Formats: sequence, structure tokens, C-alpha cells
Amino acid sequence: MRAMNLAVLSVSVLGALLAEEPQPTAYVVEGGKLATCTVRSVTDLEDIVTTTNAVAGTIACDRAKGTGSVFLTVKAASLDTGIPMRNEHLRGEKWLDTAKFPEITFKSTGLKHLKGDEYEIVGDFTMRGMTKPVIAKAVVRFLDDEKAVKTLGGPAVKAVASFSVKLSDFGITPPGIGIKVSDSLDISLSVFGVDKPIAKEEPKK
Repeated sequence: MRAMNLAVLSVSVLGALLAEEPQPTAYVVEGGKLATCTVRSVTDLEDIVTTTNAVAGTIACDRAKGTGSVFLTVKAASLDTGIPMRNEHLRGEKWLDTAKFPEITFKSTGLKHLKGDEYEIVGDFTMRGMTKPVIAKAVVRFLDDEKAVKTLGGPAVKAVASFSVKLSDFGITPPGIGIKVSDSLDISLSVFGVDKPIAKEEPKK
């Protein structure tokens, strides 16, 4: 009986400790002016810069432990090269095939604090239905002063990250790759995530 009581007590204490352990803060990325994805293609013939603000997701951070996770999505059809006809080609079956694969995603699988605001983020990058591992370098800053909270609607985090991918790794190999469009693309993301308070539902009368 004594052993059983000790076991019950141990479980209760462990449960209390786990309940008291602070959970990572989840910052919500809602896109618009607070999020930008930029894709750069550089060849001898042409430099192409493609952008979008249709970026959404979450950034979870435990500031005390220096750990966290990231999940971001980009609406593929929103990517803008600056030329309407080129945009149509980009959305087509030989390129991103946005009708079949409407989203491009990044999901972190590991995060390492390097120094100061610098982090290394390992993750899975999915485009055109195919997933490949990438390593991103990121600078993360926490904005919780009064001015930031008032401007952004709550405590926030700003993350700027960059990594590279190859179009050929995702089955994109139409004519012109390597001539006007580089097989290797440099992708950068600059996003704000906001820890907004959850609105309480009013009791029904």
C-alpha cells in the first residue's frame, strides 16, 4: 500500500511540474505587409526577382531554452516575377503547376542557436509535391517593447531567413533552365509573427 501511495504521489508531482513548465510562445504569421518571400534567379543573361506577401504560418519559440519550430506556407500562384506573361508560365504544368500544387511549405525539423540573434534552422521544403531537406540561416529578434506591441497588436518576433534550392530537385527541368533561369534559386523570407491574445467568447444570453 505504501509503495502504491508513493507511486501515486510521484505521478502527481510529475504532473504538477509538467503543468507549470512554460510552453513555447506561438507567434502567428498572417502575411500582408508583415511577411515577404523573395526568390532570386541569377544567370549571365538575366536576373529575375520574384516576390510575394502571401506567407502565413506559425513560429513557436522558447526564449529561455533557445529552442523552437517554424511552419510557413506560401501561395504558389501569388509569386510575382513582375511580368504577367512570365507569371503565367511560372504557374503552368512545366513549372510550379499551381493548379495541382497550390502551396509551397517549409517545416522545421531542428533549430540550433548559434550566437546572439543568429540561428540555424533545418527543415523540409515542399514544392510541386516534392519534399527536400534544406538548411536555413536565420536572424530572429523579439519585439516586446510597448511601441512594438501597440504597432503590431501584441508581442512579436521578426525572423529573416535564407536558403537555396535547385529547381531540378523538384522535377522542374523545362527548356531555358540554366540560360535565362538559374537551376539554383536563392530564397529569403522576412516575416513578423505576433502573439495575439485570444478573444474570449461572450456568454450567450
